Amino acid sequence: NGLWEPWGDYFVCSDGSGRCPSTANLGDACGASGNCVENCTIPEAGCFDTNYEFYYCRDSGGVGTADDLPAILSDSTIIRGLSTSQNLLKEFYFLREDIPDVSGGFNLTARDLSTTTEGVVNLTWDSTGASGYKIYYGVTSGSYGNYTDAGNSLSKDIYGLTVGKTYYFAVTAYDSKGAESEYSNEVSITPKDATPPAAPAGLTKDYACEGKASIFWTANTDDTVGYKVYYGVSSGQYGDSYDVKGATSASLTGLTDGQTYYIAVTAYDSYGNESGYSNELEVEVLPSC
Repeated sequence: NGLWEPWGDYFVCSDGSGRCPSTANLGDACGASGNCVENCTIPEAGCFDTNYEFYYCRDSGGVGTADDLPAILSDSTIIRGLSTSQNLLKEFYFLREDIPDVSGGFNLTARDLSTTTEGVVNLTWDSTGASGYKIYYGVTSGSYGNYTDAGNSLSKDIYGLTVGKTYYFAVTAYDSKGAESEYSNEVSITPKDATPPAAPAGLTKDYACEGKASIFWTANTDDTVGYKVYYGVSSGQYGDSYDVKGATSASLTGLTDGQTYYIAVTAYDSYGNESGYSNELEVEVLPSC
């Protein structure tokens, strides 16, 4: 967790409930029915109070474990000794596992799933023969503020992403002992909005005469950026349409006098999502205004 703590020379509770507080003294009550005792890791030989502690911080500060030092997995990784003349031998041995071989590459790819679920990205990668994989991601290239463990799967959906924001992804491989590889190739993607705006309301005729018709409607208050006007000579069947951008009124020209037209309007957002039709307007074009 980024904090420095001694790896050895601390008290533990004799009932097996864990480490005693750092302020505890030898023999203090702890747990349900125990006492604080020495944390001696040298069988039979005993542990000596040398007023010397070794601090080992694995975490270099980044989120996740890709930038961490190796874990101390065995007591034999640290050698402690005591001579009869009280000359102390203080030596530290770090035995790091080899990182997984990912020379073949991950070929990491990302796909936006917003067409079915908004704010979700699917990641896939090639197998490197590792025991498992971790996905790292963030909103800045090369800096990953989040991570998740994908287990031994070669695909993972990442949920809860913000629509319109670019995310950067990388993956690492780890083996059965927890050793983790370097980052894969980085991929970026911007989740899109999959929700269409509301259908426009209040479609009304201003006039319809001399081959022209003027209509207007109520502006949407959502993420609408433009409108399309559809019209035709049969109800619900619109052969022609045109984009009026952000306007909330339109003038149709080239209409046939005496003909009845059916008109509807849709709204669309910046991602191209288009709403359903508004209320349908039935207008007859009069010969004269």
